[in-house]
Amino acid sequence: MKKIIVFFLFAMSLMSVEKMEAQKDFEGVLVYKYEYLHLPDEMMDYKDQLPKFSTAYRKGDMFKIEQEMMGGMQTFIADDNKQELSMLLDMNGQKMGMKFDLKEEKMDVDKVNLKHTNETKMIKGYKAKKVTFDQGENQVELWYTEELPNKFNVFLVPVDGMPLEYTTNVGGMQMKVTLDSIKEKKLDDSVFAVSDDYTMMDPKAMGVESPFQK
Repeated sequence: MKKIIVFFLFAMSLMSVEKMEAQKDFEGVLVYKYEYLHLPDEMMDYKDQLPKFSTAYRKGDMFKIEQEMMGGMQTFIADDNKQELSMLLDMNGQKMGMKFDLKEEKMDVDKVNLKHTNETKMIKGYKAKKVTFDQGENQVELWYTEELPNKFNVFLVPVDGMPLEYTTNVGGMQMKVTLDSIKEKKLDDSVFAVSDDYTMMDPKAMGVESPFQK
């Protein structure tokens, strides 16, 4: 569960609170690289099974990110127009998922102690700006660029652009995620469809709390 939460938080970091109408829409594929700066002792045996990369797909109001994990596949699909987020897990042939109503999942941005800095650096040819904010008891460092749009209004902080690098510490796992490659390309809407192969469960009926930070 700890591993799922960590990667969920990164997936949500790719969704901004504010829409950037002035920026050109980006449609295409982004690949992010994972580095594990520190792992707690109980996770060392699973080090080789942790994701090395994740792939994000963007088109209009739709977003998808997927990564292999522990021999399975974890996928998040968001539709900003419908205000829906699907969390999907395919483990050993068993496919299950949950859908969250994003209209009910609004974050109190004031609680994250967002701090803009004057620091900048180049990441994959893009000028990135640094912000820090709180994620529970941990501080997150996020680098983003205003040269690429980030339309979603689901989670995290109001940064005016695309996250390029993200460093966090959850439960003793310190992880850095960095943009490895980016490619503009046309994507079919079917990329963002939830397959009928998944058994969708109602998180409220199952007593599952929202994964969003309030």
